[in-house]
Amino acid sequence: MANRLNKMKCFVATALGHADVDRVYNKAIRPVLRDLGVKPLRIDRIEHNDDIDNQIFALLNASHFCIADLTYARPSAYYEAGYALGSNRPVIYIVRNDHFRNPEDDKRVHFDLQMKNIIGWTKANDAFKHRLRKRVRHILAPLIKQRNVDLAAKAAERAFDGLPANQQVLQLMLAGRRVLEGLGYRPIKEREEDRPPGTGEVASLPYFRTRAGVRWQVHLVVGKQVPVKLFQPHARWGEDVGPYMLTPPVPDKAYKSLKGIRSFLLLAGLRGPKEQALRAGLASWRPLGDKVFGRREWSTGKRDAPHDVHLAVLDNPKSIPAYSERLADLLGRWARSRVPS
Repeated sequence: MANRLNKMKCFVATALGHADVDRVYNKAIRPVLRDLGVKPLRIDRIEHNDDIDNQIFALLNASHFCIADLTYARPSAYYEAGYALGSNRPVIYIVRNDHFRNPEDDKRVHFDLQMKNIIGWTKANDAFKHRLRKRVRHILAPLIKQRNVDLAAKAAERAFDGLPANQQVLQLMLAGRRVLEGLGYRPIKEREEDRPPGTGEVASLPYFRTRAGVRWQVHLVVGKQVPVKLFQPHARWGEDVGPYMLTPPVPDKAYKSLKGIRSFLLLAGLRGPKEQALRAGLASWRPLGDKVFGRREWSTGKRDAPHDVHLAVLDNPKSIPAYSERLADLLGRWARSRVPS
């Protein structure tokens, strides 16, 4: 845990100017934190030339969690603990043991925190240090896990950003193939005559699977620029059928047992269309979410199998893991959505 890449910071909220509180901080809190690779932040131990309130907030915002010593019931300690909790930072509460039962207002844990799992102390002994160390480790585990996830995400973003554009497109295509095949979709060999004209600058990945009598078609189109012109219906495919919606065509024999067809057109690119172009290209589509559109239903003209279509734009990807996660999430939501009757 002491790895510097995982260095955590802990704000310590406490009453200042009390010898017993300072001893517990110096002999227990600070050594425990440092042993676990955590940097303690206490306002009176930080050299600064700022307004003290501004510095307190700066330290709180820089911290990952907080230890709040409620001894002497200082309003500032309660406020700082509340600020940390309100900003989604875990708070470990400690207090001198007599504050659990002392009737005096300045030596009693306030009512709103009495139900918290507060660690009591009498002095900076091994028993207190053991309990504090155990609690800090419990708090640190998910924080370090999330820190590692964030570091990995940033590294993936840097790696993707360092690739030339053609390699980025290739990586998006390969990642899309892994996601689709991992979800049980099978690739379809695409014939040149099944492709709408003007698509030579993009990679085209048609996939399908059949479940409960419904044919699920996914067509992933990847390019440097999300191909806005492909949004428009083409005469070759009919007035109501946009490009890729029925490509490659469903074999005639497949219609004998089909209850319906569902298609998902996924348009991925390094750069997305401008908002005006997106609205113009998808004027006849109903928005379903963030850059997700549908649902148009029509008869295929062959045995009247109902057909519904979704379309999503995946542009400006930051990294391959983030793109893959977004793609898998879209496909999962689509698969769980209701099939029109």
